[in-house]
Amino acid sequence: MLNLILILIAIFVSAVVWKAAQVPGWYITLPATMGGLFFGWVLPQVGSLINESNAPDGATGLVVMVGLCFVASAVGWSAATKAGKGDLVAQRGALPIRSMVVPVGLLTAFVLAVSLGIDWQPEEVKNASRWTGTITVLAFFAQLRILALTLSLIMVLTRRTIVTLGLAAINIAITFPVAFVLLRRSEMIDVTLALAGSLLFARGRSLSIPVIAVVAVVLTVVVLSIGELRHSSNVIYEATGQRPYIFSPDVFKNIDFESAATDNVAKATDFRNAMYIIQYVEQTGEYAWGANTWNDFVFQWVPAQFVGSEIKNSLMAGKRGGAYAGIEHLYGFEYKTGTTSTGFGSAFEDFGYFGAMYFYVIAMIVGKIYRRARSGDPWMQALFLAMITNALTAVTHGHPLFFASFPLFFGASVLLRWMSGYSTSVNRNSLGGGRCANC
Repeated sequence: MLNLILILIAIFVSAVVWKAAQVPGWYITLPATMGGLFFGWVLPQVGSLINESNAPDGATGLVVMVGLCFVASAVGWSAATKAGKGDLVAQRGALPIRSMVVPVGLLTAFVLAVSLGIDWQPEEVKNASRWTGTITVLAFFAQLRILALTLSLIMVLTRRTIVTLGLAAINIAITFPVAFVLLRRSEMIDVTLALAGSLLFARGRSLSIPVIAVVAVVLTVVVLSIGELRHSSNVIYEATGQRPYIFSPDVFKNIDFESAATDNVAKATDFRNAMYIIQYVEQTGEYAWGANTWNDFVFQWVPAQFVGSEIKNSLMAGKRGGAYAGIEHLYGFEYKTGTTSTGFGSAFEDFGYFGAMYFYVIAMIVGKIYRRARSGDPWMQALFLAMITNALTAVTHGHPLFFASFPLFFGASVLLRWMSGYSTSVNRNSLGGGRCANC
């Protein structure tokens, strides 16, 4: 029965992706990226778990939750974008580049300073399994590097000057090592979408189906084999003192990708966590009632370094991750550090099956930004490309991450837009022909 439900979900997701593919640049939209995540990450692991002979009772709840979350996401996206069905606007030669230089330059300088602050932390702090203290504040603001990268790429693809080339080079130097040396999966997806989206928004160029397919396969293999890739990178680092790029042959030579991917799919650690959370909450009725979302917001936005741990803890609604202690007590299942509950588990823990509405809200937010982005607003284009990855992370890691990070990205985009003096009406008029006055 569960396999049948999973097949029906797969058919639904396929239909949503097919509908999304009717517009230019469909591959950067939420339906397309969510569809890729479903077929490359969710379906293999959930399918593996529900066919185990000793699958937890939460397997049924997990499959239903997967279906509800993807349906909610599709409905939210449709509701937000139904009034914006025109072609994506390529702003080649029409962007107010001169007025963008100072805001993007300041953002780049800020991101560079934050990144250097992280690099200068002691090795024992950077290598800790869970960051605490000053580095957590720096890491929070370092998220803005993808916004700076995307804006600089849009600028340089619109007009190549010494300034735009310099800004793009600095942001590439900041962002690429995080993605391809430290091997952060979300940053890899960030960079991929930033490159594809910037090319689309700045020049109106869409990627071909073969290119999209190759990129999707490579990302899927890397994501499913990330543990082995990081281990190989660490071995090289311990031997040489230098961390290699993922493109280095030395990183790949001792990895059996087929075996690694198969093994990780069979373990499905994050989804196993989600199944036990669903089983635990259904059995005990201990819903968090939104505490997951609130606590993550407090954790991200209230620095203990300034207000003190006692005040910060007093703002928490219970204890973060408190359900795991109950799960270990009832079922003897131990949560492993570094794994997640997925968005299906975190949303269910908050409100049960109604937690799927989180994904409706996420899709509505991203969809509304997309409507502004497709009209030619570069600040909203960069915000959209940044928030797409956060929407995917809401599925892979947990929904609270999206809501905690959104004010940072949105606030930065609005502030930068205001600093540039950008006018949507003026910029739209410039698309009719010629260049805008302050290009």
